[in-house]
Amino acid sequence: HVIAYTGSSQEVYGAKATINVWGPTIQVANEFSLSQIWILSGSFDGSDLNSIEAGWQVSPELYGDSRPRLFTYWTSDSYQATGCYNLLCAGFVQTHNRIAIGAAISPVSSYTGNQYDISILVWKDPKLGNWWMSFGDNTLVGYWPAELFTHLAKHATMVEWGGEVVNSRANGKHTS
Repeated sequence: HVIAYTGSSQEVYGAKATINVWGPTIQVANEFSLSQIWILSGSFDGSDLNSIEAGWQVSPELYGDSRPRLFTYWTSDSYQATGCYNLLCAGFVQTHNRIAIGAAISPVSSYTGNQYDISILVWKDPKLGNWWMSFGDNTLVGYWPAELFTHLAKHATMVEWGGEVVNSRANGKHTS
């Protein structure tokens, strides 16, 4: 888990991430690798952290393959009972019919070759309070309704950019 973040206790109403896309090697199905942006508000040591997340991830357990895929996630209770990836529960509302949440991203970057990025912008609608997500050149993909959240219903207090790797070191190998 490696991140960069804004200072806490700020009023944040949007943030953008430009993320280099890779096709990391996943050793076993329950491991994953991702790069994302987090929009956060609430307590990190309690049960009321609200989080909006978007980026790319490789998760054989979730998608059945090892391709990098566009994803969204949300929680309103510190990942305890609410929230889910993509469209697997009520939450994120997709409004665009050509950019699919969960779709594979191609092409991907290579160590000595071409580099490929995705851009994700998340911002709060000042009228209705929903958190919108745009992809690429500001193509609206969908939104997280304001009523999903307690703290994010007002504003975010922190933004994080970074990545995570879940690695069990199966057979002595490392997920990248």
